[in-house]
Amino acid sequence: MAEDKSWRNEAARQLVTTKLLGKANVPNCAFENPDGSPLRINTDYFGKKRNGRNPFPGPFENPGLGVSLLKVWPAQR
Repeated sequence: MAEDKSWRNEAARQLVTTKLLGKANVPNCAFENPDGSPLRINTDYFGKKRNGRNPFPGPFENPGLGVSLLKVWPAQR
């Protein structure tokens, strides 16, 4: 994975929340957690805390500059 440096400062972003997503078109329901509480995606794929003021786009919060190798699940043998 190679990060595009312009993503860091190109635009202001906000955390993904129930309010930001609005309602799904077909069921006309809000996005929420399985327990019914409002959604707030404040951690990345690996559980790393997201920057609350300007979270990095995508599943990984600030993956680093250059090429990165990320293991997202164990290999099946």
